[in-house]
Amino acid sequence: MKFNYKILACFLMCFMLIGMVSAWSYDNSRTFGDASAYAKITGTAPICDGERHGIYCAGEWYTNIGGEGTFLFIGINRDTWPTGHESTVFTEYNNLFEVESGQRYPLNVNGEVPYFILCAWDRTDASNGDWAWASKCGGYLGSGNLNGWKNVECSEDSDCNSNSFCDKVGGWDDWSCEPKECSSSEEKCIGADLYLCSNSKWSKDGTTLGKCGVECLQTADCGENRFVEDKFCSSNTIVSGLFRTYDNCINSKCTYTEEVKDSETCGYLCENGNCINQCSTLSDCESSGYIEESFCSNENTISRAYREYTSCSDSECVFSDEDKVIQECDDLCFNGECLERTSLEKNIYAIVIAGVIGIIIAFFTILKLIFRKRE
Repeated sequence: MKFNYKILACFLMCFMLIGMVSAWSYDNSRTFGDASAYAKITGTAPICDGERHGIYCAGEWYTNIGGEGTFLFIGINRDTWPTGHESTVFTEYNNLFEVESGQRYPLNVNGEVPYFILCAWDRTDASNGDWAWASKCGGYLGSGNLNGWKNVECSEDSDCNSNSFCDKVGGWDDWSCEPKECSSSEEKCIGADLYLCSNSKWSKDGTTLGKCGVECLQTADCGENRFVEDKFCSSNTIVSGLFRTYDNCINSKCTYTEEVKDSETCGYLCENGNCINQCSTLSDCESSGYIEESFCSNENTISRAYREYTSCSDSECVFSDEDKVIQECDDLCFNGECLERTSLEKNIYAIVIAGVIGIIIAFFTILKLIFRKRE
């Protein structure tokens, strides 16, 4: 015999549909002599009157009650069906409470949905003295929390108005809609403490480096000892600056001392607080050549200083200076230039020279005569 999978599929589908039905109805009738009694009870599985989020109802769980009979009643957290005697006695002692058809009954015991049953009880008395009674119940026997369902003020922010959020700090029975304190990514400072906006509520994040004026949590956070502000030239070759030394971290602030220190010795020149290199190779130096002005090195010779660059050492051009003869004058050198004297100037010059020579000869002749007389 082959197994009929179509029948199995149909059975499973029907079973699932039955399981999804939330309303139920049961009835019962009894007749004794001329008297007939009829009891009918209708109920529903718990229904959320707000937004449902799984086991949570942002509002309140309830059941709709309907039926026919002398009495309709609900039993809360009962492990047994009520007896005939109990069906006419409704007290908190036996957890039975009278209800009416068409009533919406809240299911809330300390915020949780309890186990509950619904019952109808009917009695009819005939004119001849016969009487009959009938009863019928349905629902969920047991005690405690039915399916873990709970009544809450909110479970999501959407359960609150636009200016509020669902504060879920603590247990589910503490969840509540609270006014929004802040917006996402917002932050603020109270003293040195940083507060971040988390779930529309301020949350203390503590002291955070770089926030709320917090420079440091420990001395190492202050960074390395260093020069601050602009450096300057304390001489032609020395770069100096204000040097800061960090001592400690006190009350989230770095403490330090400052003093002027030499930062660098330039190989060539300090300019505007920076070392200037004259050269890196010989080609960076000026071309060798004459410098300064010409001058008379003797009566008829013109000379001039010559500078020759030989190398680049320690970023500075190395050179040597030498006086070189650049011209021989035919007559006379004066103020670095050759001059030509006229014939009159030459005769006067010759006479002056001759006179000077004559005076010198006469001077030595007189000296000779003086020495002879003494002998």
